[in-house]
Amino acid sequence: MQSISFDIESLLERVSLVGIAISALCREHRMDDTACFQMETCVVEAVNNAIIHAYENKAGNNVHIEWLMQDKQLTITISDTGKTMIQPIPEKLVAAESESGRGWFIMQQWTDSVRYTSIDGVNTTLLEKLIPNP
Repeated sequence: MQSISFDIESLLERVSLVGIAISALCREHRMDDTACFQMETCVVEAVNNAIIHAYENKAGNNVHIEWLMQDKQLTITISDTGKTMIQPIPEKLVAAESESGRGWFIMQQWTDSVRYTSIDGVNTTLLEKLIPNP
């Protein structure tokens, strides 16, 4: 089992660092290029959602990211203490001109499971993916 967690300030310019970290962790676990790209994109989308929607683009807040690899099950959680999402996660592709929802659709397509919860003021997006043997 490998668990790594880190926090970033709620600034969009910090999100690329999260992407680099997730990509490196994926490669360390011998995930192929496509799976690395997909997981990096999903995590970046979730972190962007926390910053843009939960924190309304306001700096000075914390976004927590946790990576857990157990056997071949990858679980990544992204947590914030901003505004709770009130719209349900879209189950189908939203229109290209839509202001929101496209990232959720991507996360649903590129992971085995994506869930959103809000408990005691903590909003969490949970991404899960079974990693096949290389």
